[in-house]
Amino acid sequence: MHIAFVSMVRFRHVHASSAIVLAIFAIAHVFNHSLAIVSLGTHTAVLHVLRLVYRHSISETILVAAVTVQVCTGLTMVWKYSLRRAPPLRNLQLVSGAYLAVFLVSHLITVFTTRQRGIDTDLCGPLTLLAACSVGYRPCHCCRVTPWRCWPFSFIWPARHAGTLAA
Repeated sequence: MHIAFVSMVRFRHVHASSAIVLAIFAIAHVFNHSLAIVSLGTHTAVLHVLRLVYRHSISETILVAAVTVQVCTGLTMVWKYSLRRAPPLRNLQLVSGAYLAVFLVSHLITVFTTRQRGIDTDLCGPLTLLAACSVGYRPCHCCRVTPWRCWPFSFIWPARHAGTLAA
């Protein structure tokens, strides 16, 4: 039982590490989008600076790897914990985690498909794709807020219920 607990702790550590990488990117990404409220010029200027960093081949590889790790480890945990009874907060975490996995995968598909079509992925790009009725794009942006509202619970639950993780 001790080996299984240590293995799960390491597994969750890998999941948390990829989450940190994604959180750093997400904060910069959302901050940049929020600048559009103030000024489109400011948003565009910051976007070009941020793209120098996160569109670099090394950074992009790290981000895609982090998404892959996050989705694979997250869905594994969803599968493991969904097979047993859980408190409502854990169920909220599982549902939001599964939704976040769908969001991340659809977002990556959208970004790479959009770039391949030669459409810029700035604030006008999504409008172009919605006008073209891109099926792959709608799941990504029609419901994008839900997982981010539930996701903070994933940090609260394990700290309060650390003893139940080995169960």
